[in-house]
Amino acid sequence: MRMRKIIFLVFLGISVLLNGCVTLSLRQANHELADLYRAKSEAIKSEQWEQEVTVNAALLALADEAATQGADKSISEVNRISFYRIAATAAWQAGDAKVVMYAADGFSLCTPENYQTVPRDCGMLSVIPDFASVDELTKRIEDIQRRVSGAPNPPTEQEVVQLFDDIKSRIDSLLAKRDPIKKSSAHPELIQGIDKRTGKILCSHLRTVGVLIARVAGDESAAYRKAKCDDYKFKVEMKKFGFSQQIADCLPAGDPIKPQGCQ
Repeated sequence: MRMRKIIFLVFLGISVLLNGCVTLSLRQANHELADLYRAKSEAIKSEQWEQEVTVNAALLALADEAATQGADKSISEVNRISFYRIAATAAWQAGDAKVVMYAADGFSLCTPENYQTVPRDCGMLSVIPDFASVDELTKRIEDIQRRVSGAPNPPTEQEVVQLFDDIKSRIDSLLAKRDPIKKSSAHPELIQGIDKRTGKILCSHLRTVGVLIARVAGDESAAYRKAKCDDYKFKVEMKKFGFSQQIADCLPAGDPIKPQGCQ
């Protein structure tokens, strides 16, 4: 019964979004995004892959319609920012490459005044492309893990090091965007959520690829020694930002131990 209700909501959402006579309101768009997020989570949890495809189609339709509203200069910039936040979020959840464009278009409207008026929307627009990029990095990690375990076409040292560097770039980007969000009037839960994702990228993604570097290049290689030093430097930086073990479980209770040979 629950799945039937979800399917009904998804198809209802698609029919509304594809009806050119209906103008999507901000309230409608927010409700639709929340319903589709729940529907997708339920589909993934219950391994209903066909249902996930259907939900993704609805998310794409929502993203495009919300972006159309965001581009409408006849409405206030604050509302346009909110529509772009919905568009970028929906595109991200659907795995659509337009997430970057929608986020950039929305964030371009986040003047200092607008940022303080809708800090949650502007904060989210600034970091959503990073989160979408991490989803792609996750797929690359899974691919290299499969190939390093005996599958054809084993990964090269250069390939694994590049993946490590790309993950580092995402952490750097999120840390750089953290201060403006924290200084805004956005709800504290927003920065907490961003911090938890940043901590996961450090403690899961970066650490996993560090191990892969050791497996591909050797644990005595210069690439692995550099990876250990980079990991240490991130831990020091994040401790200075106030990250704790509750947010990033790989952080030590005290000062991080500096690996031998690190500058």
